[in-house]
Amino acid sequence: MDLVAIEEAIEALENDVTTVDNVSELASLYICRENMKAGLKTMIDGVKQEYDDILPYYIKYRDTKRRYQTNEAIDSEVIQGIKDVCRELREFIDMLYQHTDMNKERLCIKEMIKILSQKYKD
Repeated sequence: MDLVAIEEAIEALENDVTTVDNVSELASLYICRENMKAGLKTMIDGVKQEYDDILPYYIKYRDTKRRYQTNEAIDSEVIQGIKDVCRELREFIDMLYQHTDMNKERLCIKEMIKILSQKYKD
């Protein structure tokens, strides 16, 4: 049952005759609705946090790369920088994947990874 269906069921019960069964079902639906909303907020917060982590690492990498090009940094700093960016991208995709509900969503992510893998394979 999704959030829309829960909202519709709540509305129907709220407009129906008040009975013990209706009140009990409403209470259960209210709890489900709040838990689903909390889960959605947690998902959004987690994905956003991973997304927000990417740019600072990329900026640091870019700055290190510029310093390397002017002989102010060594290659291992550049490599560490790109590894950090890659880790953050991987964590973002992992978080995105973990919060999918449908297999179709997961297939989209897998297809994107497959395309990237084929594009950049040796």
